[in-house]
Formats: sequence, C-alpha cells, structure tokens
Amino acid sequence: MARRRQRTTVLVVPTAVRSAPWASRSLVRAGFRVIGASDDTGRLAGRNLTCLEPTHCPSPLDDAEAFVETIDDVCRRERVDALLPLDEACVQLLGSNADRFGGAVVCGPTEAQFQALCDKVALAATAERAGVATPRRAVVDSLESPVEWPPLPSIVKPASTGMIVDGNIVYRTAALARSAAERDALVADLIRVVGGALVEEQVSGRQWRIHFVRGDRGLATLAIETLRSWPPQTGLSSVQRVTPHVVGLREAASALIASVDYRGAGSVQFIQTDNRLVVHDVNLRLPATAAIAIRAGLDMARLAVEEALGRSPALGPLRLRPVTYTWLDGQLRNLEASLHDNRPEAAQLARELVLAAVSPRRILDPSGPLALASSLAAFARRRLRTAPAPPLAAAGRQAR
Repeated sequence: MARRRQRTTVLVVPTAVRSAPWASRSLVRAGFRVIGASDDTGRLAGRNLTCLEPTHCPSPLDDAEAFVETIDDVCRRERVDALLPLDEACVQLLGSNADRFGGAVVCGPTEAQFQALCDKVALAATAERAGVATPRRAVVDSLESPVEWPPLPSIVKPASTGMIVDGNIVYRTAALARSAAERDALVADLIRVVGGALVEEQVSGRQWRIHFVRGDRGLATLAIETLRSWPPQTGLSSVQRVTPHVVGLREAASALIASVDYRGAGSVQFIQTDNRLVVHDVNLRLPATAAIAIRAGLDMARLAVEEALGRSPALGPLRLRPVTYTWLDGQLRNLEASLHDNRPEAAQLARELVLAAVSPRRILDPSGPLALASSLAAFARRRLRTAPAPPLAAAGRQAR
C-alpha cells in the first residue's frame, strides 16, 4: 500500500496576536496543516481556536536563543515546511536564523531586507534612494553633542521597532514630544536602554496603508485608510477602511519593496500632507489588521506561504470588497478616554462599535465570545477605577 503523503505543514508563531486566527483559518482553508507556537498559550481570550493546543515556547523578548532552539525542535519534530512569523520579534529572530529550522522556509525578510526597511534610520536612506519622501529627522546617540532637531512636536522612537540588545529583543514604542523637555527625556531613556533614538517631525495628514504580497508573478496590493488610532497620533490603527486607488500610493510602496527585492507579505504606512506621500513605517510581515485584507479579498497568509514555498501564486488585479475594520480594544480605549473627558464623540464611538459587531461589511477584531467578554470586562474595570465618586460619597469621605 502506498504511504499517504503528509500535507504541507505551516508553523504559525505566535498564536495569540490579532492576525494569527485569520492567518490560520486562511491556511486551513487552503489545505495546509497548521500548527502553532506561543509563549502565551494559557490566555483564553487570546487563544487562536484554529490551533487548540499550541506548543509553548519561551518569549523571544525574554530569551531569544531558547526561543529559536524551541522553534527548531518543533520544526524537526513536526516536519514543518514553512514558518509564518507574525510579530516583529519573531520576524527578526527567525529571519536571522533562517538556516536552522530543519529545512523549513521562513516566510519573511532576510536580515538585510529587515535592516533596510524596518530599521527606522535605514528606512530613511532606503526611501531616499527609491525616491520616496520621509519626515525631517535627527539620529541621536548623545545629548552632549549638538543636534539639529526637527521641529516640535516630534515623534521620538528607537531606530528599529525591535532592537537586539545583548542577544535579546528590546521594545520601546513611539512617543509624542510636545516640548524640548519632553523630547530630551524620551531621548535620554532610549539612549540608556538601546543606545540611541530617532527624532522625527510630526507629519499630520491623512493616513494610508498599503497591504501587499509581492512575488515572482507580480505585486498584489490593497489600499487602506486609517480613520482612528489608539493612542491617537502615535498608536496603532483602531479603525480602517478599504479605499479606491490613491494616486501614487501603490507606486511609492512598490518602489520601496522592490528596492530590496523582498518577496512576501507586508504593509507600508504613509501620511499624505501637502500633496505628497511621506513614508512612516514598513512591516515585512502580516499586519495586525490582516483581517481587513483577507476579508476584502487579499489572502495574505496563503499567498505569502505559497510564495515562500516556491509555488509562485498568481498576484494579478484583485476583485476587492468594501470592508471597514475595528480593533475592539483600541476603540474601547478611545471610548474610555472620550467618556473620561466628557467629549461629545463618545456616542459616535459607541455607535461605531455596535455597527462593527452587526454589519456584514464591518469586522470587529477580535470577535469571539471569549475575547469580547475579556475586553468588555477590562473596560468596565478601568471605568470603575477612574470614574469620579458620586457627590455624596465624596462629601462623606471629606467629612471623615
């Protein structure tokens, strides 16, 4: 009797990020065997139900070498064909160790590609060579030397989303500095932790993203507009919508990706100001909001894996569907801030959340009952902690 051929196996890591359930479902529908690994396998609210029993692995932030060794063991034991990393730490570590995993291919960038586009300092040079505009900036490794600062307010961030320090990944998020004192304090903290900082002018305008898959047979793209973010101005997109073609957007993203000959999935963020597109960020992985692309018709996970396996999927024009995406936790945070400040937009935010939950053209992510219950419970706890005391109760405490 002929031995039955094992299905192509894909290891998704980590399984508790927002994009993981969407990626896993996409790959299962395409006929792949999907397994997972995560350092957060016990958190029910973040559980990827396509991988009911993911392998526990060390956190790549706490012990990078142990993380890589565990992934290597899983790949060899499970005969993994492809690795799909879904956050920056995993992308960086798996890409820099791509020759280790028992022959499994890594669906992501090489070290050089990651450095050229995901390192914030190097991105500016890459963009300049590709003819793409960038914000005015200063790279600072000491506050003792004279610096030609960009104008305030400024965005202060590390040179890369995740920087390797003493063998481990260290994260610091971007922050908004409205004054020179705020800027200097943020820069001093980054110099202390990661050795340097990137300070950029705050560019205001419409925020656009290109979600893409590039391969041997072309470039498939999806244009998306960011309508809200959390935290505002410096945070992650909390509401996005698919948009028609925006002049110059696809071309600018294509120039950046082609400049390093990257093949795979990713996203490029732009800010449109003064009739020009300024590149803000590049991620060479499935974005956190991959749900909007998959629902709209760009099956990023399947296409990225097939491209990495050498199957050269078709990447022609897409028949896209109009979709609006809402990140549940981000919008609850926006609602909480509006209620705290008694802003009139609170009612609109609440309506948007309800529509996201019931409209067929909208996505509420995550949308499972466990995630929904967990997010609403956390929102209620925060409201109880921060809500002002009733007048009588407050008066009673003062009297005592």
